[in-house]
Amino acid sequence: MDTREYQVGEWRIVPNELRLIRERDGEVQEQTLPKKVFDVLLQLIQAPGHSVSRDSLVAEIWQGNVAVGNRGITNAIYQLRKLLAEGDQEVIRTIAKTGYQLLLPVQTFEPEAPASTASTPSTPHRYWGLAAAVLMALLAGLVWSWPGAPKPLLSYGKPTPLTYLEGVEETPALSPDGRYLAFMWERYNEPGRIFIQDLSQPDASLRQISFSNDNESNPSWSPDGRQLAFLRVDDAGRCDVWIKALDTLEEHRITSCVQERFHRALDWSPSGRYLAVIDKVPQQEHSAVFLYDLTTHERRQLTQPQQGQRDNQLAWAHNSDTLAFIRYQGAYWAELYTLDLAGKLAQRTHDRASIHGLSWSRDDGALVFNSMRDGGHSLWQIRLDTDEIEPLHRDLTPFNIEALAEPDHYAYVRHASLEYLQVWRGEDQHRIESAGRDLYGSLSPDGERMAFLSNRSGRFEIWLAQRDGRSARALSQNEGAMELPAWSPDGHQLVAPVISSEEGETRLVLYDLRNSQRKVLLQDSHQYRNPQWLADGNSLLVASNRSGSWQIWQLELASGQLTQRTENGGIFAREDGEGALYFTRPNVPGLWRKAGESDSETVIEELSTDDWGNWALTGDGVLYLHRAVDADELVLWTPQQRSVQQEFERGSIKIHRSLSVDAKGQLLLTRLGRREANIVTIAPRTQPNG
Repeated sequence: MDTREYQVGEWRIVPNELRLIRERDGEVQEQTLPKKVFDVLLQLIQAPGHSVSRDSLVAEIWQGNVAVGNRGITNAIYQLRKLLAEGDQEVIRTIAKTGYQLLLPVQTFEPEAPASTASTPSTPHRYWGLAAAVLMALLAGLVWSWPGAPKPLLSYGKPTPLTYLEGVEETPALSPDGRYLAFMWERYNEPGRIFIQDLSQPDASLRQISFSNDNESNPSWSPDGRQLAFLRVDDAGRCDVWIKALDTLEEHRITSCVQERFHRALDWSPSGRYLAVIDKVPQQEHSAVFLYDLTTHERRQLTQPQQGQRDNQLAWAHNSDTLAFIRYQGAYWAELYTLDLAGKLAQRTHDRASIHGLSWSRDDGALVFNSMRDGGHSLWQIRLDTDEIEPLHRDLTPFNIEALAEPDHYAYVRHASLEYLQVWRGEDQHRIESAGRDLYGSLSPDGERMAFLSNRSGRFEIWLAQRDGRSARALSQNEGAMELPAWSPDGHQLVAPVISSEEGETRLVLYDLRNSQRKVLLQDSHQYRNPQWLADGNSLLVASNRSGSWQIWQLELASGQLTQRTENGGIFAREDGEGALYFTRPNVPGLWRKAGESDSETVIEELSTDDWGNWALTGDGVLYLHRAVDADELVLWTPQQRSVQQEFERGSIKIHRSLSVDAKGQLLLTRLGRREANIVTIAPRTQPNG
């Protein structure tokens, strides 16, 4: 450890104590930093006037672990800028494609040496020194066990199955008395319904409390344990919040909502007065957290996501009306926030790593969440007093999490199915075998090649392969968070949105496959998603939030000119041979058509919200996916008729954009293995002070 001390701006830096000290307004203020954040600060301090590269920080502080190091650096720089801030002055400069430079002046001091005596200390002094050492050891032990001291990191044993039913069990919710667990059970070829398990009698029969033909999920208990709020989503994706009395099973509708599949979009506050629900922002299309007052029946928007963002996944604290939620940007990046009813908002993570399920610890001192922040799925914990993020438990595919009654015990959902690509031609089918997750494939116009997303290399990149999966190679390499690619009409180029890991901006990147070159077509402060080529090969359709809401725009490749094509929302679009625009809207079911300057009209109502990209224009009409009660149906629509072309097992085709078709009618589908998801529990191997 560096024994020197430094003065940086107002702060005195004491390396051997990981501490910063300053005097302000006559008071001495101290700040202790996590070790790796402090190490980043020291690297910047010890390179005055020079930049420090991200590569060197990863090598020195994270021992070369790029996945963890990149996220750790982003978090550390954020904390240091916040701590060292002096008005509007820039304190740490980001140097593009290089690293960071500390801009504050640095002074170096040698710590004062203790006074020495030539003579040997007397025996009483030695005794006093020994007594002082013993006293310090006792005090150190007392401090470690004192309330509020950091708890040691827990070690968890093997998960124990809590439910092991046929199909998917999801969105677990523990009753206020800790005795019952409510959850959604989606059996094969049946809609999701809500059941209750008595945890005190594991062998007792489940109690079914919902019976409709719509998907019902996301149960949330009233504080007195007598009612359940839940979500009901019909086949078209329309979502409503309902409350059901558990003694009579009488129910009534409360308000509207939106839900991404299996995401927790509803929770009942511990005071009993409020429901927090995810819903669409009026005239904006993206989602936010809304508060419904069960006393006054008033509803108001609680969170204010900015352009390109959406809020989803939420949970109330157990002992206060404080809410945690996840804010997403693009398809992959997310941050964790907390918010109280007074409007105090706190951002808890700052590294843009993916986040999925979340839960408060039983004492509300920490948030537990599922993330791929180090490259693989894990449960993580963030302690709210220090914002320290720690790994908790690794598993293959965890999702929603629920704190159990006993401290540090958790239930979570473990999914067993993985995505794979499958080529269909009439009755013939071919599965693409892979050791990774392959999804969202797109056939080239001639049907001979495919582009898709895969994590075969450890992170999701764009891959290319022949139609049968052979000769697979990665096209992108550590460029950022990749989104879905689109083929040019001649099959020689691909275009894909890439979210920069540095600036957080979207780049629209063109990959020239013949010349092995790449070119940035567009990059600014706005977000861009789901590009599609027009037939002339000179223009793109792309969804963007540049007007303040998500709309469809047309980009002229030669001039870079952008023209807005929709006014009432757009997230994914294609154009037919007559120039008519077909498009879907965010968080709204259905497919729209707009011809020329005329108003848009709904042409297909049964395309669900989650299937915004599961449709294609063919020479015969619109081919789309319909989630029927008993099957996933591939339907051909024309203005004259609707005909089912093929049926698949219900829920076996992935949501979003999992359907691709070439000019010959050959299909490429993203399939799900026979979906299984069970609720498991984990418990610490030893108690914190054991």
